[in-house]
Amino acid sequence: MRQEGFEKIIKIRRDNFKVGFLNKLHHLIKSNRYQIIHVHSPLDVLYTKLATINCKIKVVYTVHSFHFKSNIWSDLLKRTALNLCDYLLFSFKGGKKKL
Repeated sequence: MRQEGFEKIIKIRRDNFKVGFLNKLHHLIKSNRYQIIHVHSPLDVLYTKLATINCKIKVVYTVHSFHFKSNIWSDLLKRTALNLCDYLLFSFKGGKKKL
């Protein structure tokens, strides 16, 4: 059974990051009293954790793949996201590999 108000989906554009974005995100999260935030990219984990400093909000990160450019900065971002999130889910599409 679904409880009223249990699920709320808000999509936020983060094309041009500005410091004010974190402030707006923080106020949005606090005013809606979210307990769990589900994100799908390492950058979203970082933004969400920064916006929820001093909040008891859990961040769930679904890893769909790690198929983007690998360099020192993207590797650092991926590792940081994996360490910052509270829960980690993996969802990879594709065929089974034979061993």
